[in-house]
Amino acid sequence: MDKFVESSILSSRSMADNSTSEATSARKEVLEIVAQFHTSQLERLVGTDVPTAIDSSGESVNGDKGSIGSTIHSFLGEQAANPPPTVFRRSAPVTKEYVPGTPLLIFGYASVVWKPDLPFDNQWWGFVDGYKRRFWQGSPDHRGSPRHPGRVATMLPGEVVDSLEGGNGISGPGKTWGVVYSVAAEEAIGVLKKMDFREKEGFEKIYLPVNCEDGIVREALVYSATELNESFLGPSSVEKMAYHMYSCSGPSGPNVDYLTKLHEALGPARLDDHICALQDHVTFLASKCQPIETEADIKGLGAGAVIVVYGKVGSFVKLEWPHLHYTANDGGGKDVRLHVDAHYIMRHDKGAVATVM
Repeated sequence: MDKFVESSILSSRSMADNSTSEATSARKEVLEIVAQFHTSQLERLVGTDVPTAIDSSGESVNGDKGSIGSTIHSFLGEQAANPPPTVFRRSAPVTKEYVPGTPLLIFGYASVVWKPDLPFDNQWWGFVDGYKRRFWQGSPDHRGSPRHPGRVATMLPGEVVDSLEGGNGISGPGKTWGVVYSVAAEEAIGVLKKMDFREKEGFEKIYLPVNCEDGIVREALVYSATELNESFLGPSSVEKMAYHMYSCSGPSGPNVDYLTKLHEALGPARLDDHICALQDHVTFLASKCQPIETEADIKGLGAGAVIVVYGKVGSFVKLEWPHLHYTANDGGGKDVRLHVDAHYIMRHDKGAVATVM
């Protein structure tokens, strides 16, 4: 069996173990990491184990008589002078506001690379040192829906990415390539309003130095979605992220187009391992999937054939176009009816296994 087929099947079956969506699971994992971080920071600040619960007065309700509030207060001076290292430490970006009447420099590292839609008068390829690009931000407005958000790129400090991946991510240098666009002063305010709307879902504005190919370091505006915004999906396996992206579409088009066009625009010299791995798996899915447009597109599946619907493993029952009937393995044998129009089917081993997305 092709290794990509095997990994895709295993990935789909592992996804079926949870009743929640892949996006919800990813978000839950990130929230758990954040909670663990804050717990460790509080323990370091207090100098003892954090009680299991604290009442409104600051006293532990599990028998610990020490006041957490007063303990924290007594340590504030020392901790302010010698702050402990943090998991989510930022590589201090420049914090400032745009000065009206001056040219605006914007660094694009995702869709802005291949679809700037800006009235720029100059552009330069360049990279930001110490930051990594990851497809970890949810997109409920452009490349997905509120119910099934797509995955789009953000760029975060390398140490933040490494901490969230927990050593299970794709190694590589902390360097993010993109394009710096120069916008004339008279166009800048209008462009800022347009960009703020375009990146409204979880992105914040920071300024970072960009090492441009012409040898000049330019300080440019960057839109970055951090791990603390509510649409952040966070890390997951490459197989799951590729599967997720392949099954998503939104007002701006299919999620995979966002990835593929960025992959093409960056070119071999500026790609990173994260994008390459996702593109490889998406390309595999594209080679094995076909749109369900007519009844003939789904023929060949026999009763009892293994079928994976949105990551849940089940058994194919029958087809009553445009509906497909199947039983979900975790549904007590209940017959489920799915409207297959605008979905995709992936065949493995000559139709023995199919995935509907």
